[in-house]
Amino acid sequence: EMRLTMNNLRLTDAGIAALSGGLPGSLRRLTLNFTGTEVTDAGMDSLASGLPRSLEYLYFDFELCDKFSDNGVRALAAALPAGLRSLTLYFISNPAVTDDAIFALAAKVPQCLSSMDICFSSCPRITDSGLVRLGEKVPENVEELTLDFSRTQIGDAGLR
Repeated sequence: EMRLTMNNLRLTDAGIAALSGGLPGSLRRLTLNFTGTEVTDAGMDSLASGLPRSLEYLYFDFELCDKFSDNGVRALAAALPAGLRSLTLYFISNPAVTDDAIFALAAKVPQCLSSMDICFSSCPRITDSGLVRLGEKVPENVEELTLDFSRTQIGDAGLR
């Protein structure tokens, strides 16, 4: 198990690449908090490429990280290990993230998840179609589900 909090550090893509390159291949639980860092799409790509395939529990917090776009989320989604049981992703207050990020995540959600906590709060370009797509792709065996889309463009149509 590895837990690392790096809130408001001057952490750049180079630091993230070094971190992800050093993750043990046998790691089963990973908790990383990047709140307020300068991670970009390149950093997200490095992080994604370093994810151990053995992960069963993954928690990433990107609150107040506004330097990456849909491409960064897409890279991370594509690298989610198939055997993941618990997934927590917080993308809070990123004006560059759109429904395309949710579409990419929805397409790659591991089907054996039992716990899923996804937050796109305060991402103003998230709309009904993003929530609907994610809702359609929630695995059947999920026992715990938390979705936070506060302060987005979601209305009644997103809840169908």
